Amino acid sequence: MNIGLVAASLEQAEGPLEAERLYASQLFQYSADYCRRHYHRWFILSWEHHLIHPETVILRSEEVQACPTPAEQRRWADAVLGCLRTLRLSDERFFLHADPVQAALLLPMLDAVWPTRGLSEAEQLNRYKFHFRDMLIH
Repeated sequence: MNIGLVAASLEQAEGPLEAERLYASQLFQYSADYCRRHYHRWFILSWEHHLIHPETVILRSEEVQACPTPAEQRRWADAVLGCLRTLRLSDERFFLHADPVQAALLLPMLDAVWPTRGLSEAEQLNRYKFHFRDMLIH
């Protein structure tokens, strides 16, 4: 099974809302839409909540870009892996639509690829927009 993992965004709507609606940045919305269409399942990566099912109702939070220390980053990655193990998904194939820190932490722990590796936010948006435009033409 292929599973998409999408980084939560700092830009958020007023909550409580389902996580897939709470995170409101354009990059989050485009990457979430991509994951909905291309993978069997998808989840949201959050520094605060670790792994969130898209339909889980959560409150607006003060999401942070990265954990401040390497030890906290490692604990976060271990928590994400623990959540995936609890869901019996840790042996599946993952596609990381995540920030560089999250991806670097998770790549060695999962059977994963990072399709947006090396792309700026603008380049990621253009790739998602191009893909959706291409889908509409065909």
